[in-house]
Amino acid sequence: MSSLRVRGGIKLSGEITPQGAKNEALQVICATLLSESDITISNIPDIRRQILYLDKKIYKSIPIIILSQVPPGFTRLLDLKRKLFYQVETLIFGEAMSRALHPERIIIGKKNNSDLLTNEIKKMYNIFTPNIIEMNYESAELAKISINLMLISSIMTSNFISLYCEKM
Repeated sequence: MSSLRVRGGIKLSGEITPQGAKNEALQVICATLLSESDITISNIPDIRRQILYLDKKIYKSIPIIILSQVPPGFTRLLDLKRKLFYQVETLIFGEAMSRALHPERIIIGKKNNSDLLTNEIKKMYNIFTPNIIEMNYESAELAKISINLMLISSIMTSNFISLYCEKM
């Protein structure tokens, strides 16, 4: 993996226009943390509205699988009249493609623990890994948040150690 060194001391200013991709907002939000100014972010996709639109457009027999970080309770509150699942992304920074194609596990949130994944969904996931962990929506949503907190923690620790070493 190549590296990028960022050196401070130069004032940044400007404007960017997010294109509306679901993960693009995270990068913009992180960048705002570096500013002491008030910042307005717009053009962030409303995933709830997108899911409800999709729900109206496809046959009710087709399940919907949400693959985006959402707050705990989000998936259950959708209350769609179809099979609805929440899949936890377990990607690692710098290894996204490898992890997407060869995941250690796939975590799936379901409305109730007694709900069954369809045979088609099981068959699809088994192409990537036989290790499918099923749990309720809220547990899966919290698992995703926990995974992201671990990622953030490792990045912050690496950055801190790097800064410390540069001062030695």
